[in-house]
Amino acid sequence: MLASNIEKLLKALHKHEVEFVIIGGAAAVIQGSAYVTGDLDICYSRNDQNLKNLEMALAPYNCSLRGAPKNLPFRLDAVSLKSGLNFTLTTDLGALDLLGEVAGLGGYAELLSFSEELELYGIGFKVLTLEGLIKNKRIVGRQKDLMLLPELEALLELRESKNKLKWNSVICEAIRKKAVIQFDYHGITRAVEPQSHGISTAGNEVIRGIQINPRSTSGKPIEGRLYMVSEMSDLKQTNETFLTPGPHFNPNDKGMSYVHCSLAQVHKAGD
Repeated sequence: MLASNIEKLLKALHKHEVEFVIIGGAAAVIQGSAYVTGDLDICYSRNDQNLKNLEMALAPYNCSLRGAPKNLPFRLDAVSLKSGLNFTLTTDLGALDLLGEVAGLGGYAELLSFSEELELYGIGFKVLTLEGLIKNKRIVGRQKDLMLLPELEALLELRESKNKLKWNSVICEAIRKKAVIQFDYHGITRAVEPQSHGISTAGNEVIRGIQINPRSTSGKPIEGRLYMVSEMSDLKQTNETFLTPGPHFNPNDKGMSYVHCSLAQVHKAGD
Protein backbone atom coordinates (compact mmCIF):
# COMPACT_ATOMS: atom_id res chain seq x y z
CA MET A 1 0.00 0.00 0.00
CA LEU A 2 1.03 3.62 -0.53
CA ALA A 3 1.67 5.83 2.47
CA SER A 4 -0.19 9.13 2.87
CA ASN A 5 3.01 11.13 2.37
CA ILE A 6 3.26 9.80 -1.20
CA GLU A 7 -0.16 11.25 -2.00
CA LYS A 8 1.02 14.69 -0.82
CA LEU A 9 4.22 14.48 -2.85
CA LEU A 10 2.40 13.39 -6.01
CA LYS A 11 -0.17 16.17 -5.68
CA ALA A 12 2.59 18.75 -5.21
CA LEU A 13 4.36 17.52 -8.36
CA HIS A 14 1.12 17.54 -10.32
CA LYS A 15 0.20 21.05 -9.13
CA HIS A 16 3.45 22.40 -10.58
CA GLU A 17 3.10 20.42 -13.84
CA VAL A 18 6.24 18.34 -13.31
CA GLU A 19 6.81 15.74 -16.04
CA PHE A 20 7.69 12.39 -14.47
CA VAL A 21 7.02 8.65 -14.37
CA ILE A 22 6.37 6.84 -11.08
CA ILE A 23 8.85 3.97 -10.73
CA GLY A 24 10.19 1.66 -8.01
CA GLY A 25 8.16 0.28 -5.12
CA ALA A 26 5.35 2.81 -5.51
CA ALA A 27 4.85 1.74 -9.13
CA ALA A 28 4.81 -1.91 -8.07
CA VAL A 29 2.09 -1.19 -5.50
CA ILE A 30 0.01 0.75 -8.03
CA GLN A 31 0.33 -2.19 -10.44
CA GLY A 32 -1.10 -4.56 -7.83
CA SER A 33 1.82 -5.71 -5.68
CA ALA A 34 1.34 -6.32 -1.95
CA TYR A 35 4.67 -4.57 -1.33
CA VAL A 36 4.54 -1.85 1.35
CA THR A 37 6.50 1.37 0.83
CA GLY A 38 6.67 4.87 2.25
CA ASP A 39 9.15 6.05 -0.39
CA LEU A 40 8.47 7.65 -3.75
CA ASP A 41 10.80 7.12 -6.71
CA ILE A 42 10.29 9.01 -9.96
CA CYS A 43 12.09 9.42 -13.27
CA TYR A 44 11.88 13.07 -14.26
CA SER A 45 12.24 14.96 -17.53
CA ARG A 46 15.44 16.98 -17.63
CA ASN A 47 14.31 19.81 -19.89
CA ASP A 48 14.94 23.27 -18.43
CA GLN A 49 11.30 24.14 -17.76
CA ASN A 50 10.67 20.87 -15.98
CA LEU A 51 13.69 21.39 -13.73
CA LYS A 52 12.25 24.77 -12.72
CA ASN A 53 8.84 23.18 -12.09
CA LEU A 54 10.46 20.49 -9.96
CA GLU A 55 12.29 23.11 -7.94
CA MET A 56 9.04 25.00 -7.23
CA ALA A 57 7.12 21.83 -6.38
CA LEU A 58 9.64 20.73 -3.74
CA ALA A 59 10.68 24.13 -2.37
CA PRO A 60 8.33 24.00 0.69
CA TYR A 61 9.55 20.59 1.88
CA ASN A 62 13.15 21.15 3.08
CA CYS A 63 14.91 18.74 0.75
CA SER A 64 18.32 17.42 1.78
CA LEU A 65 20.62 14.72 0.43
CA ARG A 66 19.91 11.45 2.20
CA GLY A 67 23.00 9.98 3.83
CA ALA A 68 25.18 13.05 3.19
CA PRO A 69 26.98 14.91 6.02
CA LYS A 70 24.66 17.39 7.71
CA ASN A 71 27.08 20.26 7.13
CA LEU A 72 27.28 19.62 3.38
CA PRO A 73 25.82 22.67 1.57
CA PHE A 74 22.93 21.70 -0.70
CA ARG A 75 20.01 23.52 -2.28
CA LEU A 76 17.59 21.72 -4.54
CA ASP A 77 17.05 24.06 -7.47
CA ALA A 78 17.13 23.93 -11.26
CA VAL A 79 20.89 24.54 -11.30
CA SER A 80 21.74 21.66 -8.96
CA LEU A 81 19.30 19.37 -10.78
CA LYS A 82 20.91 20.20 -14.12
CA SER A 83 24.42 19.58 -12.79
CA GLY A 84 23.48 16.19 -11.34
CA LEU A 85 21.36 13.26 -12.49
CA ASN A 86 20.08 11.02 -9.69
CA PHE A 87 19.23 12.41 -6.23
CA THR A 88 18.23 10.52 -3.08
CA LEU A 89 16.43 13.01 -0.87
CA THR A 90 14.97 13.35 2.57
CA THR A 91 11.99 15.73 2.68
CA ASP A 92 9.35 16.85 5.16
CA LEU A 93 7.08 14.38 3.35
CA GLY A 94 9.44 11.41 3.51
CA ALA A 95 12.02 9.84 1.23
CA LEU A 96 12.03 10.89 -2.42
CA ASP A 97 14.36 9.60 -5.13
CA LEU A 98 14.71 11.64 -8.33
CA LEU A 99 16.20 9.63 -11.19
CA GLY A 100 17.31 11.13 -14.47
CA GLU A 101 17.93 7.63 -15.81
CA VAL A 102 16.62 4.18 -14.86
CA ALA A 103 18.83 1.11 -15.22
CA GLY A 104 17.97 -0.91 -18.31
CA LEU A 105 15.27 1.50 -19.46
CA GLY A 106 16.90 4.90 -20.03
CA GLY A 107 15.79 8.45 -19.31
CA TYR A 108 12.33 10.02 -19.14
CA ALA A 109 11.79 10.03 -22.93
CA GLU A 110 12.62 6.33 -23.19
CA LEU A 111 10.56 5.50 -20.12
CA LEU A 112 7.38 6.83 -21.72
CA SER A 113 7.14 3.69 -23.86
CA PHE A 114 7.29 1.62 -20.64
CA SER A 115 4.60 3.66 -18.89
CA GLU A 116 0.85 4.00 -18.80
CA GLU A 117 -1.40 6.68 -17.38
CA LEU A 118 -3.33 5.52 -14.33
CA GLU A 119 -5.64 7.48 -12.04
CA LEU A 120 -4.60 8.09 -8.43
CA TYR A 121 -6.36 10.45 -6.04
CA GLY A 122 -8.52 11.65 -8.96
CA ILE A 123 -5.46 12.60 -11.04
CA GLY A 124 -3.83 10.85 -13.99
CA PHE A 125 -0.17 9.88 -13.41
CA LYS A 126 2.31 8.08 -15.66
CA VAL A 127 3.31 4.81 -13.98
CA LEU A 128 5.97 2.29 -14.98
CA THR A 129 4.37 -0.85 -16.44
CA LEU A 130 4.80 -4.33 -15.02
CA GLU A 131 7.05 -5.19 -17.96
CA GLY A 132 9.19 -2.13 -17.24
CA LEU A 133 9.40 -2.97 -13.55
CA ILE A 134 10.42 -6.56 -14.29
CA LYS A 135 13.10 -5.52 -16.79
CA ASN A 136 14.54 -2.92 -14.40
CA LYS A 137 14.62 -5.23 -11.37
CA ARG A 138 16.29 -8.02 -13.31
CA ILE A 139 19.06 -5.65 -14.39
CA VAL A 140 19.55 -4.01 -10.98
CA GLY A 141 19.66 -7.42 -9.34
CA ARG A 142 19.58 -6.37 -5.69
CA GLN A 143 18.23 -8.95 -3.27
CA LYS A 144 15.09 -6.93 -2.52
CA ASP A 145 14.45 -6.51 -6.25
CA LEU A 146 14.90 -10.22 -6.99
CA MET A 147 12.54 -11.11 -4.13
CA LEU A 148 9.81 -8.98 -5.72
CA LEU A 149 10.25 -10.45 -9.21
CA PRO A 150 8.10 -13.62 -8.80
CA GLU A 151 5.10 -11.56 -7.67
CA LEU A 152 5.47 -9.06 -10.53
CA GLU A 153 5.83 -11.87 -13.08
CA ALA A 154 2.77 -13.65 -11.66
CA LEU A 155 0.74 -10.42 -11.86
CA LEU A 156 1.74 -9.96 -15.49
CA GLU A 157 0.92 -13.57 -16.41
CA LEU A 158 -2.45 -13.38 -14.65
CA ARG A 159 -3.47 -10.19 -16.41
CA GLU A 160 -2.43 -11.50 -19.80
CA SER A 161 -4.37 -14.75 -19.39
CA LYS A 162 -7.50 -13.11 -17.96
CA ASN A 163 -7.85 -10.33 -20.47
CA LYS A 164 -6.92 -11.66 -23.89
CA LEU A 165 -10.60 -12.05 -24.78
CA LYS A 166 -11.51 -8.41 -24.05
CA TRP A 167 -11.65 -6.49 -27.32
CA ASN A 168 -13.84 -3.99 -29.12
CA SER A 169 -14.82 -4.65 -32.73
CA VAL A 170 -15.58 -0.96 -33.43
CA ILE A 171 -12.04 0.04 -32.50
CA CYS A 172 -10.37 -2.76 -34.48
CA GLU A 173 -12.50 -1.96 -37.53
CA ALA A 174 -11.51 1.71 -37.27
CA ILE A 175 -7.83 0.76 -37.04
CA ARG A 176 -8.16 -1.47 -40.09
CA LYS A 177 -9.78 1.37 -42.07
CA LYS A 178 -7.56 4.09 -40.54
CA ALA A 179 -10.74 5.87 -39.48
CA VAL A 180 -11.01 8.46 -36.73
CA ILE A 181 -13.12 7.42 -33.76
CA GLN A 182 -15.16 9.67 -31.49
CA PHE A 183 -16.16 9.06 -27.87
CA ASP A 184 -16.95 10.82 -24.61
CA TYR A 185 -14.16 10.47 -22.05
CA HIS A 186 -14.06 12.12 -18.61
CA GLY A 187 -16.80 14.53 -19.65
CA ILE A 188 -15.18 15.61 -22.93
CA THR A 189 -16.05 14.52 -26.47
CA ARG A 190 -12.81 13.50 -28.15
CA ALA A 191 -11.76 12.62 -31.70
CA VAL A 192 -8.85 10.18 -31.87
CA GLU A 193 -6.80 8.49 -34.58
CA PRO A 194 -6.55 4.95 -33.09
CA GLN A 195 -3.14 3.29 -33.31
CA SER A 196 -3.52 0.12 -31.27
CA HIS A 197 -6.07 -1.66 -29.10
CA GLY A 198 -5.35 -4.24 -26.44
CA ILE A 199 -4.76 -4.92 -22.77
CA SER A 200 -2.49 -2.69 -20.70
CA THR A 201 -0.01 -4.18 -18.26
CA ALA A 202 -2.39 -2.99 -15.52
CA GLY A 203 -4.99 -5.39 -16.97
CA ASN A 204 -7.27 -2.76 -18.53
CA GLU A 205 -8.77 -2.79 -22.01
CA VAL A 206 -7.25 0.29 -23.68
CA ILE A 207 -6.52 2.05 -26.92
CA ARG A 208 -3.55 4.21 -27.78
CA GLY A 209 -3.97 6.99 -30.30
CA ILE A 210 -3.51 10.58 -31.35
CA GLN A 211 -6.15 12.95 -30.01
CA ILE A 212 -6.88 15.45 -32.77
CA ASN A 213 -9.79 17.16 -31.04
CA PRO A 214 -9.67 18.88 -28.66
CA ARG A 215 -5.99 19.67 -29.09
CA SER A 216 -3.43 20.68 -26.49
CA THR A 217 -3.19 24.25 -25.22
CA SER A 218 -0.42 24.83 -27.79
CA GLY A 219 -2.77 23.77 -30.60
CA LYS A 220 -1.00 20.48 -31.33
CA PRO A 221 -2.52 16.98 -31.43
CA ILE A 222 -2.03 14.98 -28.22
CA GLU A 223 0.08 11.96 -29.15
CA GLY A 224 0.50 8.56 -27.60
CA ARG A 225 -2.13 8.68 -24.87
CA LEU A 226 -3.75 5.53 -23.46
CA TYR A 227 -7.55 5.59 -23.06
CA MET A 228 -9.39 3.06 -20.92
CA VAL A 229 -12.28 1.59 -22.91
CA SER A 230 -14.37 1.10 -19.75
CA GLU A 231 -14.39 4.87 -19.24
CA MET A 232 -15.58 5.66 -22.79
CA SER A 233 -19.17 6.26 -23.82
CA ASP A 234 -20.89 6.90 -27.16
CA LEU A 235 -17.99 5.29 -29.06
CA LYS A 236 -18.39 5.46 -32.83
CA GLN A 237 -16.39 5.39 -36.03
CA THR A 238 -16.45 8.61 -38.08
CA ASN A 239 -16.12 9.17 -41.83
CA GLU A 240 -12.80 10.98 -41.34
CA THR A 241 -9.68 8.96 -42.15
CA PHE A 242 -5.92 9.41 -41.76
CA LEU A 243 -2.96 8.20 -43.81
CA THR A 244 -0.04 7.55 -41.43
CA PRO A 245 0.29 6.33 -37.84
CA GLY A 246 2.05 9.50 -36.66
CA PRO A 247 5.75 10.16 -36.02
CA HIS A 248 5.81 8.68 -32.50
CA PHE A 249 3.91 5.46 -33.20
CA ASN A 250 5.65 2.50 -31.56
CA PRO A 251 4.68 -0.88 -33.07
CA ASN A 252 6.17 -2.58 -29.99
CA ASP A 253 4.06 -0.76 -27.41
CA LYS A 254 5.48 -1.54 -23.95
CA GLY A 255 2.32 -0.15 -22.34
CA MET A 256 0.34 -3.18 -23.55
CA SER A 257 0.79 -6.76 -22.44
CA TYR A 258 -1.46 -8.00 -25.26
CA VAL A 259 -2.44 -6.32 -28.55
CA HIS A 260 -5.72 -7.18 -30.30
CA CYS A 261 -5.21 -4.96 -33.33
CA SER A 262 -2.69 -2.34 -34.38
CA LEU A 263 -1.69 -0.12 -37.28
CA ALA A 264 1.50 -2.19 -37.39
CA GLN A 265 -0.61 -5.17 -38.46
CA VAL A 266 -2.43 -3.04 -41.05
CA HIS A 267 0.83 -1.84 -42.59
CA LYS A 268 2.30 -5.34 -42.57
CA ALA A 269 -0.77 -6.71 -44.36
CA GLY A 270 -0.46 -3.97 -46.98
CA ASP A 271 3.21 -4.68 -47.76
